[in-house]
Amino acid sequence: MKRRTLISIARAFVCNLLICLLSTSPSFASTTTVISRVVSSSQDRNERGQRESSQRKGDMSRSSNEEVQENGFVTYSDGERSTCRDMSREETQRLQRDPEQLRQMRVITQRERDEVLGRRQTEAVLEATSLKIILRSTAQLDGFPDAKAAFIRAAAAWEAQIKNPISIIIDVDYGPTRFGQAYPSGVLGSTSTPSYRVGYDTLRNSLSQSATSAAETSLYNALPTSSVNTDIGAIGNASVTSPLMRALGLLAVDAATSDPAPAIGFNSAFNFDFDPTDGIAAGKTDFDAVAVHEMGHALGFVSNVGLFEISPTSTRALTVWDIFRFRPGTTMATFTAAARVLSTGGEQRFYDGHPELATSTGNPYGSGGDGRQASHWKADEQSGVYIGIMDPTLSSGVRKTMSSNDLQMLETVGYTISGTVTPPPPACTYSLSATTASAAITGGPGSVGVTSSSSTCAWSATSTASWISVTTGANGTGNGTVSYSVQPNSGSSRSGTITIAGQTFTVNQSGCSFTLSYSTNSFPSNSSTGSVIVTASGGTCSWAAVSNNSWITITGGAAGTGNGMVSYTLEANTSAASRTGSLTIAGRVFTITQAAPACTYTVGSFNTNFPARGGSVSIPVTTGSSCSWQAIENVSWLSFSPGSTVSGSRSVTLNVSNKNTVRSRSATVTIAGVTFTITQSGR
Repeated sequence: MKRRTLISIARAFVCNLLICLLSTSPSFASTTTVISRVVSSSQDRNERGQRESSQRKGDMSRSSNEEVQENGFVTYSDGERSTCRDMSREETQRLQRDPEQLRQMRVITQRERDEVLGRRQTEAVLEATSLKIILRSTAQLDGFPDAKAAFIRAAAAWEAQIKNPISIIIDVDYGPTRFGQAYPSGVLGSTSTPSYRVGYDTLRNSLSQSATSAAETSLYNALPTSSVNTDIGAIGNASVTSPLMRALGLLAVDAATSDPAPAIGFNSAFNFDFDPTDGIAAGKTDFDAVAVHEMGHALGFVSNVGLFEISPTSTRALTVWDIFRFRPGTTMATFTAAARVLSTGGEQRFYDGHPELATSTGNPYGSGGDGRQASHWKADEQSGVYIGIMDPTLSSGVRKTMSSNDLQMLETVGYTISGTVTPPPPACTYSLSATTASAAITGGPGSVGVTSSSSTCAWSATSTASWISVTTGANGTGNGTVSYSVQPNSGSSRSGTITIAGQTFTVNQSGCSFTLSYSTNSFPSNSSTGSVIVTASGGTCSWAAVSNNSWITITGGAAGTGNGMVSYTLEANTSAASRTGSLTIAGRVFTITQAAPACTYTVGSFNTNFPARGGSVSIPVTTGSSCSWQAIENVSWLSFSPGSTVSGSRSVTLNVSNKNTVRSRSATVTIAGVTFTITQSGR
């Protein structure tokens, strides 16, 4: 851990004087608290002057003209779970603080701290060389003493852990408005914190000078030198919150009343549990947890992941946390050159030489990536592991606290940590009562049980299929049940999943199937009609019928749902050849065969009487192109050419022998089924 500076006699004297003044003269409390801190801090700095003064002055002169920006965070709640993300531009404008409220802010006095924390603890905080958080209250907050006390305890939690001798101012409010502005619907609270843009080389130099161990020196020396390699290109600017600027010596160690200050407000329309010592009541949100969480953003839990995707023209800068954000598997051997992550999505890790820790991967508005804004650890309901108070979500009835992981991150980015940190609770584990379920084609409801290792383990359920809806149990803590509804299926069988507490639950739904009363039919050559019955597996199953041939026309049942009938007509077949066509009905092929027309033959006239010297004659035959026929003789003195079977229209030649030396003779021939008598005279 980093060295702690000894308290000076002057600071102790002024602090004791302050306590006396506050306890006897409340009317001076607002101004006296600020004055005492400035005086005591300046005297304490004189004690350390030779060691730090010149460097701090140089750093402050470099930072004094840097651009100041405001980071905003908003927490939405659906009554069961609250989720923190960056403010949108519209939300920032809508929650802009009322200037009149700023003029009416007052410092929460030492006496008020004593009443909450006890005098001994507050005296110890004043005397210690460590972080001092000056809370400025609205008149509205004064009307809610439980909320004000909870803010004091949350600030004391950070003061007990951070040992940098700096003082910061945080404005706090609670009620139906945020510093005079009405809350948008669903907003549980919001935070704004000023940040300064500085050169990366300046930041790297300040980090190196803050190192107080060989391990930290080695880590900071391993940082890239002039610019940082990221997955969107090299970047030479950094964005640093004002408290961290003070811890790194880039701003005056003590905040002035005129300096831009972080501001945190919570909406009294929601149910909060202000005292976590007896657990968190069901249906209420842990106020201490959300207050400590939002102060964590002010201290430096900020990321620019995804910012330049939604605002491409913004000046590119990393936050200090982003300098230690990588894809999984980075080691100290690859630390310097490895690309830092500024894009949404994929797995992202905080790595500083210790075991890497998972972070959220969404853009500033909490979309893209894992759906959680990247200024946070990975949500425990997604990973099954609670990393720390900077988890992006908090379920009602659940207690969450600061962990060693939160403080390790702040140690890495430049703070000095006390080392007295409670380790995070054991990792949550989850199991489902089943991993798969079947749904009928008609759809309907279903449910699955969730068992967790602890009643404080939070989880969520999200459907990844549009036809499956989570109806109850979208968020839960401890054991519970997720109920879902499946829509009717009018298509083929399908599978979808619900992600529950990081586990995959698969829903298989049977699909539509169809049968035809028969798959083929045959028809004569003339115009004909026909039909086929369609049987569906369910009444919601839709189907269609189309003809695949121009000579087949669907006359009824071109589309249907459930059972039905398809009617069709066939044109007459005039092609002289049989033909085959088809219908496609509900994805199935129905085949139709139509016969060719019956063959008819016409034999042309010819001379059937021949002289004794013989002769020949050509005989034309007319018929369809696919009709076959033959010319047949049954005596040796007659022959046909060609003498084989032929098809279609053509002529054959009848040859009569010239060797008749006897009396007249006759014989019959058959041509295309027609019989003729041939006569040859004798010599």
